[in-house]
Amino acid sequence: MTRGRAALLVLAALLLAGLAALTLGPDPKRLLFDVAEALPGSPEPEVVEAAANVLLLVPVGAVLAALLPRVLATTLVLGLVLASTVVELVQGTVLDGRTSSLRDVGLNAAGAVLGVALVRLRPRRARRARRARRSA
Repeated sequence: MTRGRAALLVLAALLLAGLAALTLGPDPKRLLFDVAEALPGSPEPEVVEAAANVLLLVPVGAVLAALLPRVLATTLVLGLVLASTVVELVQGTVLDGRTSSLRDVGLNAAGAVLGVALVRLRPRRARRARRARRSA
């Protein structure tokens, strides 16, 4: 295993642990809104929550796309959407003080698409140059 792949595995584990803490632990909305109120212009809470739901899966999608280069982008995104759906179902049925939302699943899906696209839509020329350097 290369150092880069090992680093990606560690990063993926840390991201998934953080994701689990944010989505299955106590509701982080109050903290999120407090931080947003400190920003210039104080965005509306709905905007802050929507942005947070999109940004939540961007790094996860990117790391998984880099870690699993042979898995189709569509498969990665569908897997992340399925995971988001399961989390929302757990939040709505099992966790006290949490609510589930189909909107959150859609916003998480947008984040997953962005994350996967950041890695998979790199210019082919850059990929070829990296491969040439590795084989040289």
